[in-house]
Amino acid sequence: RPVLYTEKELKDSPSRQDEISWERECELRRRVAGLIQEAGMRLELPCRAICTAVHYFHRVFAKLSMAKHPLMLTAE
Repeated sequence: RPVLYTEKELKDSPSRQDEISWERECELRRRVAGLIQEAGMRLELPCRAICTAVHYFHRVFAKLSMAKHPLMLTAE
């Protein structure tokens, strides 16, 4: 069953509660998604694997704060 978030849930994410602005969160998401895509392409992974990795990244940070879980440390 697909998990869909309402606009209210997205605007009131854990990152927002930790005072990361909507604009900053969107910027961080775009940058990390781009890094995941670039790494996947360099590793010659199938597109489906890259898209799945980006999808899971977004799902995880819908529930976790980017302030409490630094993105690069989380990637390690």
